[in-house]
Amino acid sequence: MRDSASEKAPITGRKTVKEKNVGLRICICVSCCVIIMVLIIVGIKVFWYDDVQQEREKIDDREVFISHYCTDHSVDPSVTYNCSNSEPCSFKCKYVRENLLEEKRSCEYQDYFDVITTILEILLILGIIGCLCGQNN
Repeated sequence: MRDSASEKAPITGRKTVKEKNVGLRICICVSCCVIIMVLIIVGIKVFWYDDVQQEREKIDDREVFISHYCTDHSVDPSVTYNCSNSEPCSFKCKYVRENLLEEKRSCEYQDYFDVITTILEILLILGIIGCLCGQNN
């Protein structure tokens, strides 16, 4: 058998280095994440939400013509408009959508705002439930 110095020396693991200011580093990391999330939310509001609302306002102010009888059920007693092909009635899209309960193709919104907001609301609710009902170690 060989008796060399390398065989007799005990094997030691890596030196452990004590981390300094671990709490400060975690705090800085969390702060950066929060700032990034706030910037993303503000960016979505400024660059997407406001544009969508402006487009919807333009569509709501658009004039449409109706060439059939329609009834406004939002007032009491109901008002019936006698519109015809020879004398069509002109209304704003917002009035048609809210009061006449008509679906006009020219008044449809061309965005997915309702779908996206519903998904974001579901994610928010799931996040709140996760925070409230999460496991405490």
